[in-house]
Amino acid sequence: MTIKTISAVGLLLLISGCANNGQLDQMSSKIDNLSSQVQKLSAEVGELKTQQQKNTSAIKGVKESVESINMAVDKANERIDNMVATYKK
Repeated sequence: MTIKTISAVGLLLLISGCANNGQLDQMSSKIDNLSSQVQKLSAEVGELKTQQQKNTSAIKGVKESVESINMAVDKANERIDNMVATYKK
């Protein structure tokens, strides 16, 4: 929204300062072009935020899986250690 406000203020300044309508038309088209670019970038940022949220949740899932695997490995190692201790006796 602030970009649009700045663009509107800039347009008003150009209207008051430019005596030539040709220059005004050029500036207006440039402002319209910049506004459309800002809208495209805003949409891309929104898509990137959505993708980042998906990635974050996927990373959390992987982290939980790794933690449960580590616990299972620790239990298996304890069992093996207990079996070795039993055979040594």
